[in-house]
Amino acid sequence: MADYDVIIIGGGPAGLVCAETLGGCSLAVLLLEQKKTIGPKTCGGGLTALDMSFPIPKKLTRAFHQQIFQMDKKKRKIRLRNPLRTIAREDLGTFQVERLRRFKNITIRTGTAMTKINENAIVTSNGERIGYRYLVGADGAASRVRNHLGLKRRISMGIQYILPTKAGRVVWYNNPRKLGAGYGWVFPHRKFTSAGIFFDPRRINMREAKEALHDMLREMHIPYEHARFEGAPVNCLYEGIKHGNIFLAGDAAGVTSALTGEGISFAMATGKDIAEHILGTNTSFRYLKQILKYKRRQERLLAIANLVRSPWLQKIGLVGFINLLRFPWFQKYIGN
Repeated sequence: MADYDVIIIGGGPAGLVCAETLGGCSLAVLLLEQKKTIGPKTCGGGLTALDMSFPIPKKLTRAFHQQIFQMDKKKRKIRLRNPLRTIAREDLGTFQVERLRRFKNITIRTGTAMTKINENAIVTSNGERIGYRYLVGADGAASRVRNHLGLKRRISMGIQYILPTKAGRVVWYNNPRKLGAGYGWVFPHRKFTSAGIFFDPRRINMREAKEALHDMLREMHIPYEHARFEGAPVNCLYEGIKHGNIFLAGDAAGVTSALTGEGISFAMATGKDIAEHILGTNTSFRYLKQILKYKRRQERLLAIANLVRSPWLQKIGLVGFINLLRFPWFQKYIGN
């Protein structure tokens, strides 16, 4: 049996930041990723100001101060004090992995899944048993580590088309009659455009969400017939980050916002917190506390929106929300 001080399950932003923060210390760290390639994932790839504390090169992103909100074919423009940036998850993953290569105490293994957790050891898909002192579950919404802990989930869904054309502006799309408090997006990237829908599957089903996505694209005159379609669940139920010597990070921890679906910054914050906690330099999970503050604020707004059943009243509420977004103090309040 091989032994490591820390085993990180999952090579997303949370797991990679956790590994980087542990880089260069005296602990032996193993990062396991079940896919053969680190990076690609269904994700709109939006970065807000909450990501600014992490060194993501601007050359890998596109930045947009102006945001367009479209509802009933009417467009409303606002300007963010801090721009929304977009990044392809493959580019982000490649960048993060390159930063790990300089650390001799970090071992990365791809194409290897964890199948079982025993006391202080895991079993991999090839039957190997690997011991650990600390286990970090950064393995997404369907986390096997979270399953092992017996924790519940609250799932939202994101679906999108990857369009080969490069759009020139960020658009947010609202249709309360079809999406309720969900929303659509058009995010321009450096080499493609992501156009998708974020929704609560307890309120609308996949077929209805896909129809709403097609309505949005037709309304915007965006062809999608030859685009790649993909979707993924998002876990938004937070039930703690530390469970003995087992930790949960990112989507596995349920820190993603149920209002916006924002997860990259939330994931990175938890990964950094966990690593610093293991090192003994951050016992209070200070980054998590900041993230949870914004998550709670955003989800209180979502809860209010979900209390309203009338699409007409939801439209009035959305217009009010968009108007509030024109003020820098409100952008800061909800975590722009």
